[in-house]
Amino acid sequence: MYAILGCGTVGHSVADLLEARGKEVLIVERSAERVESLRERGFDANVYDILDIEAYAEHLEDVDTVLILTKNDETNLETLKRIKARFPHIFTVVRASNAAMVEEMGEEGADYVVESAELISNAVVKDLTEIELQKKTDRLVGVIEAAGDKGVAIFTHNSPDPDCIASAIALQKIAEKINIKGHIYYSGRIGHQQNRSLVNLLGVEMTAITDEKDVLNIIDRHGKVAILDTEYAGQNNPLPRDFVPNIVIGHHETPEEVPGEYVDVRTNVGAVSTILWSYLMELSITPDAPLATALLHAIRVDTAAFTRKTSPMDLKALAYLSPLTDTKLLEEIENPPMSPETFDILGRSIANRTVRGSYLASSVGFISDRDALPQAADFLLRLEGIATVLVFGILENEIQISARSNDSRVNLGKVLQEAFGRTNAGGHAQAAGAQIPLGIMGDVDDREELLALVESVVTKQFFSSVGAAADERDREREREKEKERAAAEREREKEREKESVGA
Repeated sequence: MYAILGCGTVGHSVADLLEARGKEVLIVERSAERVESLRERGFDANVYDILDIEAYAEHLEDVDTVLILTKNDETNLETLKRIKARFPHIFTVVRASNAAMVEEMGEEGADYVVESAELISNAVVKDLTEIELQKKTDRLVGVIEAAGDKGVAIFTHNSPDPDCIASAIALQKIAEKINIKGHIYYSGRIGHQQNRSLVNLLGVEMTAITDEKDVLNIIDRHGKVAILDTEYAGQNNPLPRDFVPNIVIGHHETPEEVPGEYVDVRTNVGAVSTILWSYLMELSITPDAPLATALLHAIRVDTAAFTRKTSPMDLKALAYLSPLTDTKLLEEIENPPMSPETFDILGRSIANRTVRGSYLASSVGFISDRDALPQAADFLLRLEGIATVLVFGILENEIQISARSNDSRVNLGKVLQEAFGRTNAGGHAQAAGAQIPLGIMGDVDDREELLALVESVVTKQFFSSVGAAADERDREREREKEKERAAAEREREKEREKESVGA
């Protein structure tokens, strides 16, 4: 958290820039009029004399960096002295009007002094971003080092995609840099043909988890546990829900604070691989061709070829990784043959679609490969007039959902959480997913009856959450479907009666 002490023109500009980067900002300003204006804009602003440290000391308990930005050198210098005396651990940034004051403030312990008022806003934020990355990287390395000879257990999310696979390889590389072993684990299956190609062509060593006991044994065997591209234990990963990981690195929006010894969740980047790339750069680790290829492919996939939620950092990673990438290897990864099941699921998603306005939902029935769902969702989003797509199927004892949108009014992560529960769903504004236990629906013995029930519940919840009410034509189609289901059930009942008589 950042605290700005003295929020005039410069302080206001810095606050805007920090907020635009998704940073939490606390403001202390003696002008009640300015504070009221800042509050109207959504800032956490408070009326205090910045020299009266004790009056607002409790507000600074969770602050990492303080920026002292008034026009008055003497006020800034005295505030600096009092901050350093009361909170010696806080990183301090101070504004100065001349070279002499820069030197004096440095002597009083200022960590960073900016002289030019004209350049202060962009200079401060740019340098703070670099300082923040350095501090984060140092903390991450410290946690990994503490794993010792037991090493780090690196968990991807269930049925890992390119982003968490590439991120896991990168984290393993960082551990190797400091002589710590990293072991990668996953649950589910690697079904998507691109993901299988990525793992096979790169020769990635990943251990599949078969049951809960395996997870507990893995935790016991390792010094530290990391989860990637998933923010909570037990949410789309095999860890127990009450377990607190040592390392959490992700980029999804979260409804509450993420627990962990080291947590880096950046919702303003397009891929977790971009975050891991930033660590590699800070540690002066140059990715070899396979790792560079994996990272580039992952960032391209998660940003939909840089058309979805792409940040400046994603583009910087692209520019850096491109010359290091093995283009032949990338071509093999991105263009593998399509499996027959994926082809069938694409066909069923087209045939079973239900459309309301610009919203589309489609059931693909019973599946064994959940990775085909996002491919089907991406494909259906290309349909003319469609801006939001949800595709779902039943895999073992869960309903698997993948959703895509290019509608700026829709936040899919929130929509799916509202429709199916925060513990079952999550993601970004334009791409999200869910895994919903069948629960009591799983007691339905007849597969066709179970599928009809799931289709009805999921479709109704989705359309309700996006506000797509059914019109008379939709209701008529649903009545026709219900008649077809009833007729099919009657036929099945007749067949069961014949079998019973025959027995």
